[in-house]
Amino acid sequence: MSQNPQSEQKLVEALETCNGALAEALAYQKATNEILHAIAVPTMDATGILQTIAESVAKLLDVSDAEILHVEGDKLRSVARFGPSPQWPVGTLRSINRDWITGRAVVDRILIQVADLQAEEVEFPQGAAFAKEYGHRTTLAAPLLREGSAIGAILIRRMEVRPLTDKQIAQLMTFADQAALAFEHVRLLTEIRDKNRQVEEQAAQLAEWNRTLETRVAEQVSQIGRMSKLTRFLSPKVSDIIMSSESEDSLKARRAEVTVVYVDLRGFTGFTETAEPEEVMNVLRQYHGELGKLIMTHDGTIEHFAGDGMLILFNAPLPVANHELQAVRMALSMREALTGLSADWRKRGHELGFGVGIAGGYATIGTIGFEHRLDYGAVGPATNLAARLCGEAKPGQILIAPRIFAKLDQQIAVEPVGDLVLRGFHRPVAAYNVLSLKPDC
Repeated sequence: MSQNPQSEQKLVEALETCNGALAEALAYQKATNEILHAIAVPTMDATGILQTIAESVAKLLDVSDAEILHVEGDKLRSVARFGPSPQWPVGTLRSINRDWITGRAVVDRILIQVADLQAEEVEFPQGAAFAKEYGHRTTLAAPLLREGSAIGAILIRRMEVRPLTDKQIAQLMTFADQAALAFEHVRLLTEIRDKNRQVEEQAAQLAEWNRTLETRVAEQVSQIGRMSKLTRFLSPKVSDIIMSSESEDSLKARRAEVTVVYVDLRGFTGFTETAEPEEVMNVLRQYHGELGKLIMTHDGTIEHFAGDGMLILFNAPLPVANHELQAVRMALSMREALTGLSADWRKRGHELGFGVGIAGGYATIGTIGFEHRLDYGAVGPATNLAARLCGEAKPGQILIAPRIFAKLDQQIAVEPVGDLVLRGFHRPVAAYNVLSLKPDC
């Protein structure tokens, strides 16, 4: 039984149509797969991907040429194209405005298709002029969107009047999404690269800071160590003030009421004439070591050493409560400590006693000296009087001046030693030997 020729013809045509649709679908699927695969490969340059998209658009949608553009500020830069149209080579910048199709598609963020651009002189004056100059007719521009913002556009042209079908437009939008994805891919990679570079630069800078910080810290620690050694040549209170921010005011010359204590060893000059220098230094180390601890305990300030002699200030450079009493307490503690040392020295054949002179009054205190060598000291009659009283003291005596006695009469037990004629003083000075503190003092 023979078939109807018309039916056979329809069947052939249907089969050809089906085969054509299948081939078109396969070509479209192949193109999109290639583009997505290319996008998946990390790269800082999307030129190859965009060029592939432009070529796929032109071939699959059967248009004369396709162009992909990227928004850069208020311009559109051509980044990829495929087709014979000679205008605007890749890299060309064009202003974004509504007088040409692509500019308006970006501004309004919508797809625009014009069947015959040459006839749209009123709506698209700039675009119509280009179309007449270069011969294209049907033109379509689709924005590339990211988070609602246009980051670029796809522009396609045909040299004849033949608008794209809805299916072709849907395919074009897929390619537009892929192009936007490529731009986003590059943007993210660029951000990652910039962040990595920034982190590397910060790490390098931090490493340099750490290196220089270690060097600076080492230098400062070394300097602090040297300063610590240097401050041993000063009274602890004076060195603390110098190291603080208060040195400018606290060490300025000023008048203040002070108590001055002068101590030395009886028989030291004869001792140095017969003893070996090493033995002399050993005795001085013991002597200064015992007295130094007691001076710090009682808030005294060493003004200077002079061999076995030592001048100690109270109430300078910092205030000391009951400074006269503190000075006497220190002197009594020194006498007790030196009793043991004297016994030890006596066993080694050294007869060394201990004497103290204490005076008080107003003095000028502050830094003295010159630019390259400064000391902290006190200038006034009290310093001379304390030294002269110390010179008159017998071993174990603590001689105080009348001013100190008057202030501490109710707190100390004394014995008068009479009026002493002291070098540098026109009148005899009444002196008192401190025996002890009175109970509860």
